[in-house]
Amino acid sequence: MRLEVKAKHFACSRTKNRLREHSNFVVTKPPQPCAFDPSGEKWLHVEADDGWKGWLPIKELEIENG
Repeated sequence: MRLEVKAKHFACSRTKNRLREHSNFVVTKPPQPCAFDPSGEKWLHVEADDGWKGWLPIKELEIENG
């Protein structure tokens, strides 16, 4: 599923940078807690058209189907 993703106003600089550097994301794994985040918040694994793959915190994103 292709997504249009924007950072919420309180998103951290890491999230804002990833969204600025990459675009046209496809979800590759369902939302889930990640081992590197002890808070238990859910993250979304995505892949960008330019080949970048990574995790983005759902609570910092505004997501729309593209």
